[in-house]
Amino acid sequence: PLDRSSHWLLISAQSPTATLRECAQCTGGSLLTLSKRGCFLLVSIMSQESTRIDCRLGRFDVDGRYGRRARLPNDAESVLKNRAGVCEGYANLMLELCSILGVTCKVISGYSKENDSGVTGDQQAAFDPTEFHAWNAVQLDGRWKLIDCTWGAGFVKDKNNFVRQENDLYFLPDPKVFIEDHFPFMNSDMAGSKKWQLLKKPIDLATFHSRVRRQKASIEHQVQLVSHKQALIDVDSEVTLKFKGTGRPLTAFSAKFVNPGTGESISSGLYIATVLNHRKNEATVTARPPTCGAYWELRVQGTTEDNPTHLIGFVSYKLRSTRAVDLRPFPQCFDGFYGLLRCPQRCGFSSELRGRQAFRLRASSGELQLKLPVQQPVSASALLHFAEDSEPQKQAVLLEMDKKALKVSVRMYRRGFHRLTLFCKDVGSDSGSIPELANFLIECARPMKRRRPFPEFLPRSLAERVTLDGPRDGELRANSDVHFRLSSPSLRVVMVQDGSQTVHRRTGSGFSFSVRTGPPGADLALYGAHGEEDKKFYSRRSLESLAANLGSAATSDLQIYKWIQWVYKWITGNISYDVDGYFGKKDKSPNDAASVLRTGKSVCEGYATICLSLCQLLGIECVKISGYSKGFSYNPTKPLTTDKDTSHAWNAVKLNGQWRLIDTTWGAGPVNSDHKFERNETDFYFLTDPEVFIEAHFPYINSDMAESKKWQLLKNPIDLSTFSSRVELVSHKKALVDVDGEVTLKFRGTGKTTDVIQCKFRKPEHRRETEQ
Repeated sequence: PLDRSSHWLLISAQSPTATLRECAQCTGGSLLTLSKRGCFLLVSIMSQESTRIDCRLGRFDVDGRYGRRARLPNDAESVLKNRAGVCEGYANLMLELCSILGVTCKVISGYSKENDSGVTGDQQAAFDPTEFHAWNAVQLDGRWKLIDCTWGAGFVKDKNNFVRQENDLYFLPDPKVFIEDHFPFMNSDMAGSKKWQLLKKPIDLATFHSRVRRQKASIEHQVQLVSHKQALIDVDSEVTLKFKGTGRPLTAFSAKFVNPGTGESISSGLYIATVLNHRKNEATVTARPPTCGAYWELRVQGTTEDNPTHLIGFVSYKLRSTRAVDLRPFPQCFDGFYGLLRCPQRCGFSSELRGRQAFRLRASSGELQLKLPVQQPVSASALLHFAEDSEPQKQAVLLEMDKKALKVSVRMYRRGFHRLTLFCKDVGSDSGSIPELANFLIECARPMKRRRPFPEFLPRSLAERVTLDGPRDGELRANSDVHFRLSSPSLRVVMVQDGSQTVHRRTGSGFSFSVRTGPPGADLALYGAHGEEDKKFYSRRSLESLAANLGSAATSDLQIYKWIQWVYKWITGNISYDVDGYFGKKDKSPNDAASVLRTGKSVCEGYATICLSLCQLLGIECVKISGYSKGFSYNPTKPLTTDKDTSHAWNAVKLNGQWRLIDTTWGAGPVNSDHKFERNETDFYFLTDPEVFIEAHFPYINSDMAESKKWQLLKNPIDLSTFSSRVELVSHKKALVDVDGEVTLKFRGTGKTTDVIQCKFRKPEHRRETEQ
């Protein structure tokens, strides 16, 4: 020290002037040449950068540490000369420099939890006494403080390379933090060594050994362990770990299991549920070891407000289940995080959503409603997944908007866990994509006994703040009087489309009217407008007005998928097959899109045409494909040839840059043996795998076989004769089979388990089942 009141230090070192000059640049010090004895460095101890001097003087002696050669000498002069050493050398150099400066300093040796070590599955495993670590204690203002220059310089990666990563984490740290990975034990004197923990209540070696070590990021970001502080945890099927951030707000939290045998991470969703409480800045991790008996490593990680896109590791536990997990699974195909993924205010929500909303909920019944506070209308959608299903449940979520909140109504039909995902656009965004905003974990205790899907609300209804008071079921009793009650601050008239176009005007704050429903399978829809001058409102028979209900043209892959799905479902649910026209009992209905929309019926040509028109209006690439099919008129005894007219039409749509196949005709339902159309909507022909689609669809467009083959969407297209003769099964792929007394057919299920297989035989003289 220049004098007792100064914050400046004069440091001397036996090193080249160029090295001191580099230190001067990084510390903001001044380089002085005072005598023939060498150079001195003048540094302010008020500068944070001054703590980096010792880090830059050397590198870690990796080869010596891991026995690949003899260790370099670790006295201070040798470390300074060689610019390398292990922890003992770092501590000795620190001691010597402090001695020159008149600072009271001491070398502390003991056990540590190094970066490449950790607690094993054996709780009784002892530390290797030959692998001591060394650090320092310095006296400042009459109080001892701790320093670890070795760990402050960087770390060793894979026991091979020293990675310089200077940090202040081990410069005068809190002793309560330092004891997590440093345990002093000098001269085999445990009692005398405990005072160098600098704790009011020192711990013993067994406690030190059993405690989990937080990773550096956890300490830097002030993530505290609230519940479990032991490294090894025996659990009864599951355990809930609690964490709290005392620094910057946490923006995400997650965890994953690592297979103890292979070291590979496994999918987290089934075994882990992580919920973030944004108001309290707390996180809970509910974890279930995938198997019992073995210790599974659980790695906990997260992001903070400082760097919300980069996951950083916080801590790792070893979990062992004492018995097999027999609990209802968490939702699959998911990383297990429940909470906000983005800032809700950017989407139009109030800050209260972050401060008050819980993201793990328990529903005592099969119905649940969330009220998410808003500042302005939001553009949102939502999906509900049951834990054991990969596909979302249909019409299980209803979104409504009023002046104060987005109301999210949910219906659940199975006991267990559900994942509710909320998608929302940023305010003012002209992007077609609707990214995820939040995930909710809902546990249903008593599901609804009967499936009651919500009516399908189009996105425009949120902008108009439409609230449906009743009926809130998408399936209504046929041939009955149903009373509707709904409200909207902007709509003035509502039209009921049920074969007629009845118009109802608003009275008071909303609409109240009765409607007579049609026969089973009939469609009923409500359309609204701001005034009677809105011409398109009165014409459900307008393709443009039908497409306009979905808003702007689709641009993102997610929105394109939703719009394609909407087109498919609308056509299959609203257009009937023209059976009489097909069998010649009357003239076929026109197949242009406008006529199909007006009459509500057509054959396959009309189905494919209206699908093409609606997709084009929504900005979706779509083509109409004609060809041969194995439909109602298919007869395997009469091979298909190109001199016959094509018998079917379907579509291809482009999604994620790839063409996909859909058949809205077959998706609407079959024609039965009595020549009656049976509406039985199915998603089987929605984006069907081409390997499956080719079993019953063979494209043949404009008599151009070579060009048509590309629309099979197969790597190895097949020819018409192969298509005509085969059925895609395991053993017999021919439709006609000659047998000698008996034949064995083989089938393979690639999906869910098959419980029953039935065979029906038909006599050649008539097409009725005679024996089962």
